[in-house]
Amino acid sequence: MSDAPSAEELARVEPFAGLPAPDAASARAALQVRELAAGETLFAEGEAGCSAFVLVSGAVETRRQLPGGGGDWRLQTLRAVALFGEIPLLLDHPRSVTAQAVEPSRVWEICRESLEAALSAGEPWAGRFLLALGRSLCRRLLAVESGLALAFEELAAEQVPVRRQELRAIEQRLSQWLY
Repeated sequence: MSDAPSAEELARVEPFAGLPAPDAASARAALQVRELAAGETLFAEGEAGCSAFVLVSGAVETRRQLPGGGGDWRLQTLRAVALFGEIPLLLDHPRSVTAQAVEPSRVWEICRESLEAALSAGEPWAGRFLLALGRSLCRRLLAVESGLALAFEELAAEQVPVRRQELRAIEQRLSQWLY
């Protein structure tokens, strides 16, 4: 882990681009730079955490353990600029996935204490960061919704009765999240 990002680097990355100098300085003070080697794990599923990350260069793969110890499932490969790892920041919940660099990568880490202090102080960058996190979460939720809709359509087309009732129950629970 190294110090804060440079002012020039911060100015090129949303949601920090365009901040006035005093606000940018405050944002820089709240961010810690982490350089990851290819193959290095940033965090592991189930770990305690209290921060989120901004991927500013490189690529990070997210994976989730399959039930019953059957290996893991690659969820996605994130490329710069991406916000991720926000669940522990927002919910005080363990990490839900493992994140590992697939090539040399640079991330900025923001911890809960720094974000909450900035929000309490009314610092503009903190609101912009939360709005960007919200948008990122909404995009991910829409992708999950689309994937589930496609899976339900495929099951209906194949007339597969197995677990249909379970899938409908899941669909109903998820639809409550979306509205």
